[in-house]
Amino acid sequence: MKTKRSKAKIQAERKSTAVPYSEPAQELQVLRPDAGGIDCGAQEHYVAVPPDRVKAGQPTVRSLCRVY
Repeated sequence: MKTKRSKAKIQAERKSTAVPYSEPAQELQVLRPDAGGIDCGAQEHYVAVPPDRVKAGQPTVRSLCRVY
């Protein structure tokens, strides 16, 4: 049988699981400089490529398609 939890208790539980922010120990090393990044969202997908891989004046981040 499920028990009802109060809104305050639920919020307190969420706060207790928060991870404190800490500064990164070191900078990240670039492993594959020619790789692009892909963000698959609910409505659109985005691709980011290194700035030296696009022609002058072209965007480095592009939206590939819309998902309906």
